[in-house]
Amino acid sequence: MQGYTRRLDALEHRLTEETPRLSITPQDLAADIVAHLQFLQGQVATVKKRLREHLQPDESLQQQQELLISIVGVGKARRHGCWQKLARLNTLTRLVNWPPLPD
Repeated sequence: MQGYTRRLDALEHRLTEETPRLSITPQDLAADIVAHLQFLQGQVATVKKRLREHLQPDESLQQQQELLISIVGVGKARRHGCWQKLARLNTLTRLVNWPPLPD
């Protein structure tokens, strides 16, 4: 799950970086940026589809996602970032609750 959300974040970050460049790029390079933006949008769609497919067979993950989406201000648009933060929190919780090493 973390791999999907990290990849999605990276792709969306690249889209955010690349989009403004289109308005300041010389005309002869604009086609390259448009092609790159289309590629990135396609990759975002693919990763989102794979993430949905990953969640589908696991009823527990589906329930957690529905609960996450139901939070006011999160919704579907921000759920991937929230998943990543929750995954990190879960990892930290496991580390904090790790049994102590024997003396």
